[in-house]
Amino acid sequence: MISLGNQLPVKVTGVYEDLPNNSTLHGLGYIAPWDLYVTTADWITDANKRWDNNSFLTYVQLADHADLKTVEKKIVNCKQAHVDPEDKKYLTKLVLNP
Repeated sequence: MISLGNQLPVKVTGVYEDLPNNSTLHGLGYIAPWDLYVTTADWITDANKRWDNNSFLTYVQLADHADLKTVEKKIVNCKQAHVDPEDKKYLTKLVLNP
């Protein structure tokens, strides 16, 4: 167990080596469940309820043998359906990168 921010006790369930400099995750201090972030930071709690917040990268693991383009077609317009009406003029698409 460690204390996160001298406030919240959390259980360490794994340790990873430093990630390479050319990784988008380089410098990452820790990985935690999304619910932990939502319950510990007010601005994240608010962002969790809004579809117009682009503060977070989302990583997904596709099922074995899933086709990237087929999955992307299923999610491409998901965000657009949830933005405020005045923002619909900005075409927002979700895309997957390998």
